Amino acid sequence: MTKRSITSTAFLIAGLIAGPIPAGMSAEATEAEINKVLPRAELQTWMEEARVPGVSISVIKDFKIHWSRAFGVADAATSRPVTPETRFQAASISKPVMAVAAAVLADRGQLDLDADVGQSLHSWELPRLVKSGSQPITPRMLLSHTSGLDDGLGFPGYEPSEARPDALAILTGRPPAKTPAIVARQAPMTKSRYSGGGSVVMQVLLMDATGKPFPELMQSLVLKPLGMGKSIYQQPLSTKLNADTALAHDNKGRRFNVPWKVYPALAAAGLWSTPTDLALLVSSLQKTKAGQDIKPFTKASASELLSPVGIGSFSAGFNVFQQGEGWYFAHLGANQGYRSFLIGHIAKGYGLVVMTNSDGGFPLIERICRRIQIAYDWDVLETNGEFRFGPQRGLGCLPT
Repeated sequence: MTKRSITSTAFLIAGLIAGPIPAGMSAEATEAEINKVLPRAELQTWMEEARVPGVSISVIKDFKIHWSRAFGVADAATSRPVTPETRFQAASISKPVMAVAAAVLADRGQLDLDADVGQSLHSWELPRLVKSGSQPITPRMLLSHTSGLDDGLGFPGYEPSEARPDALAILTGRPPAKTPAIVARQAPMTKSRYSGGGSVVMQVLLMDATGKPFPELMQSLVLKPLGMGKSIYQQPLSTKLNADTALAHDNKGRRFNVPWKVYPALAAAGLWSTPTDLALLVSSLQKTKAGQDIKPFTKASASELLSPVGIGSFSAGFNVFQQGEGWYFAHLGANQGYRSFLIGHIAKGYGLVVMTNSDGGFPLIERICRRIQIAYDWDVLETNGEFRFGPQRGLGCLPT
């Protein structure tokens, strides 16, 4: 059997694996409907063009998961199929999931999103910019990339055999950290500048505020209450979980020399998850915003997560923007060998999560997202078909 036919067979097998329907999932979508939206042969062509071995997709409709399907292979070397239960590195989608924990603690009175971080941050002293005067840096600023920590991180990851820094070593730039110390480069709330370092500050702050290790607090505050049973903040990943995990591939669809890199900056890049789990989070947030009682959210915490702070397009966690006539919340993720994206409409109860195991994943995600937008009549189409997120583009989901 040729390599092409092995890949095609694995693609077709994986495409038929639906997996169990989790709580909150609608069983409305039929295989015929899914195939009409995303014909198998066309999707396979897209994957081959993007050099993406495996992709997993969850579509949200009417505030529920309408369908979840997986296509292709988790490992190009063995042709092991991807299933809806297969974990991927969520990369920077780790950040808004972490922000949910901050919003939950704020709602419980255990964290003030608008207070000086020094009130809760005891393990490390956040450097201040002298010219910022008396204006404190707050958790809301860290979560919305408006704190003045203009580091642009993006963490590089570590080979499994390499020594890895803890969170404090990352913040101080102390070896074995590969990145420089986190410092303030501009006054708070003057510009929106992406700061992965700010998410690591939040990781330490949340641990200081609760007295719990970060993986444990994320499990108890967010993942378990939402039923995200395949999701875990764990770096490196336990070997007993490897069988249900997609391996990392380069932009040619080739395996790296290691299964994946390790990302000790847990809050910024350390989450393993599935589209179904992340879609549960998105739909639960949408339901809460619409007035339902979905734990651990409240209307107050949902508002914190979905309201831009006034500088830039971020809320305290998500990128919030207008596209066509609709308002959406979204986030993307990019670790070595993985690309992912989630998006949800703030009011109308539809959305999408896509995860891939290749550096070439974003062009494929663009195509899938636009297809879903058109097939399910999202209101991005209500302005003469223009997509108005950032500069005008031919495809409508990912920012430039």
